[in-house]
Amino acid sequence: MNRTSVAMAAALTTLLARNAHADEVPPTAHGATGPAVELSESQKAGLRFRFLAGATRRYIYGVPVTAADLEFGAGGQSHGISAYFTFNYFLGATEFGLFSQHYSPGLTFEAILDRTRLGGGAHLSLERITRATDGNAMAALGIGAQVSASYDIVDFDGGTLLVLARLSGASLSSEGNAAGAIMWGPSAYLGIRF
Repeated sequence: MNRTSVAMAAALTTLLARNAHADEVPPTAHGATGPAVELSESQKAGLRFRFLAGATRRYIYGVPVTAADLEFGAGGQSHGISAYFTFNYFLGATEFGLFSQHYSPGLTFEAILDRTRLGGGAHLSLERITRATDGNAMAALGIGAQVSASYDIVDFDGGTLLVLARLSGASLSSEGNAAGAIMWGPSAYLGIRF
């Protein structure tokens, strides 16, 4: 073997060795090398959608309402904070069997603490409860707030499976000069974020 062949073989070996480790040790901003850091789906910045399904128990004038609860959110996350425009809907009944519906658009913010998120926000409310006497619905508008905590169970390709617990409250309108009702209660959800 001549010297040119040996030099070419050495250069090729060096190039292949560098390429083999390129994914493991990427250069940093200062040109140094270090271990690769791969972000989980729950930590990546950008546009996000969230769908929650669960159950809620609300109290209005002390009367419990048990309902199936759905929520859709669209927003984004970056630098340890997420924000969503949300639309929440629940469908259920009071303990006396009166049909109840609730519609609630809102805005939610969350602090991202690894796989745990702590949040809060505000929402508008429209509550409808069917009267037992004539079948017509009583309706009330309101404004409220909520606090929540969630945990990311597992990431999958393009998304995250999560659980979320929330405590909500809203002040509802009333007829005439009567004081409006406070509707409040806990909710528990299983959801996906993608």
